Amino acid sequence: MTKGIFITGTDTGIGKTIVAGGIVAALKNRGIDIGVMKPFETGISKLNGSWKLQDGEFLKKAAGVKDPDSLITPFCFKNPVAPYVAANLENIRIDLNEVHHAFSELTSKYQFIVVEGAGGLLVPIKNDYLYTNLIKDFDIPVVIVARPGLGTINHTLLTINAAKSYGFKVIGIIFNNYNNCDYGIAEKTNPKIIKELSGISILGEIPFLSDLSLENLVRTIEEKIDMKKLMCLVPTLLRGNENNLPLIPSFARRENGVVHTKKTSQQYSELLEKLDKRYIWHPFTQMQDWIKETPVIIEKGEGNYLIDTHGKKYIDGVSSLWTTIHGHQKKEINEAIINQTNKIAHSTLLGLTNIPSIELAERLVKITPEGLNKVFYLDNGSTAVEIGLIIAC
Repeated sequence: MTKGIFITGTDTGIGKTIVAGGIVAALKNRGIDIGVMKPFETGISKLNGSWKLQDGEFLKKAAGVKDPDSLITPFCFKNPVAPYVAANLENIRIDLNEVHHAFSELTSKYQFIVVEGAGGLLVPIKNDYLYTNLIKDFDIPVVIVARPGLGTINHTLLTINAAKSYGFKVIGIIFNNYNNCDYGIAEKTNPKIIKELSGISILGEIPFLSDLSLENLVRTIEEKIDMKKLMCLVPTLLRGNENNLPLIPSFARRENGVVHTKKTSQQYSELLEKLDKRYIWHPFTQMQDWIKETPVIIEKGEGNYLIDTHGKKYIDGVSSLWTTIHGHQKKEINEAIINQTNKIAHSTLLGLTNIPSIELAERLVKITPEGLNKVFYLDNGSTAVEIGLIIAC
């Protein structure tokens, strides 16, 4: 279960809005209390001093909501280019806090939310902030919209690899015949090949639609898209089933118009506490005291902060002593780890050697005092002191 999904694409102009709107309308038709968001919309104009949304308006209509345009689309631009480029051309400062606040408000208001991006995953929002960063901040899985024709294998696999490199969960791929192309060998074989090569599910294929009414769109989505897989993402309240843990604990459905986010977060934390005390023995810990206390359960890290299952932040003054000098989720470190694991994750120095160990040892020796010309790798401070004393003697 999750608080929503992010609709992205392999390119711009491939019908993401139609697909997103169709999914929204279909979920609404199934009784889901659904919200929508298009954080940035470019290439639109103003009417009587107010931005006239296009994609955002279509999503809004599909969901049947009356949220203000500024909540659904916090930033609008005249030029039909990436938000970062448009903002520079139009001298507009993008405040990400406004975007995050809008997302938080929408997710607290609705049972489920569908967010539509612009272009693809690597479209820039600011000079150091891409759509990938936004998805990471929103912490929701991705649905990829692709065209069916020749060339889509490359574009789709590149998008999937980019998503995986950022740690995103890809729910599946939807092929959209937005330009009414003829179905030849490529169109008929691409979905099967992409699934075979990527391991990602194909949620369905949408044919060209001349009738874009919501009624026809819902009918097509229900017939052509695996809605069961999307419905599985919609959260429900925990009912004490220990084997039914949600992926994202901080979200709950509405009951009688009231959102019970706090209740679900508390239930989830209590369940994790019970499982922890049943199955885990903590090192350097008086377990009798631990059993009596309510533990802080860390869910993720961000910079120099640890974040618990309630969303509360703590300055990381413990693990930062040896592992987080640069903070959690450091882009360069994450990328280096991914690059290395794509080669090999682990190899012993017992009777073998390896490239990273050799290269790091050389760099370390060059910056240490004269006479320290060997490197002995260890994974903890106490053993390092012991080995150091042995070598010194």
